Amino acid sequence: MNAQAEAAVPNKSEQVLDSWRCSQCSFENRCLRSTHARGSSLECSNCHNDYIFNVSPRKVAHKSLLAARPLQCRTPYRVGNDNLSPNFNVRLNEYSMPGTPLYNRFYESVKNGTTSDVVLAFHGTSVMASKLILKNGMNPSKRINTQGDWFTLDVNYALTRSICREDHCLQWGGTSTSIHHESNSKHVVVICFAVYMPKTIYIGEHIVCVSEKCSLPISALEFPREAVNRMVG
Repeated sequence: MNAQAEAAVPNKSEQVLDSWRCSQCSFENRCLRSTHARGSSLECSNCHNDYIFNVSPRKVAHKSLLAARPLQCRTPYRVGNDNLSPNFNVRLNEYSMPGTPLYNRFYESVKNGTTSDVVLAFHGTSVMASKLILKNGMNPSKRINTQGDWFTLDVNYALTRSICREDHCLQWGGTSTSIHHESNSKHVVVICFAVYMPKTIYIGEHIVCVSEKCSLPISALEFPREAVNRMVG
């Protein structure tokens, strides 16, 4: 092989910066590895350090709940003059990933327990409130019931609560500005949480978490609103 041909052969030991997105948590991994190893599968550093991953991969956390209690699709849910599409989108919560203040607060509360102490559950709320919850977690000052924060294993119940918040914003303490904002939202939101069960009580079938530090918003299920006249035909 001549010198020119040798130069064209890549050096398998050469270190290159590789970048890849984890299919489970959507985290963008960056690392140096050899040309030979590039393209081979690696463990996601985010999942490796994620306590929640031992309960369920974040991207599919809602699926076990839906398998046990499926979304009711016989008749469309209504919000205002719109129907809700059952074809929801799942958006992972960037504010609760490992290393964030929200994650660290939750981890400090659950680290002495086991992953079997953590269950997945839904919480229904308005679009506007969901933005604050995803960023900061549950806020005790916003509780309707002083016993704690309410969660459910049934997505249908959570969805009806979300619709209620959208349809009756004023009743739940909204301003005229927030009413206008929420009435024009393009979707309705249900949040999927990880909840630390030793800090909960049951009221009927509902899980009530007594401390905001013991629940972590993992993802948001966004149900598109579709005007009824666009659904016909």
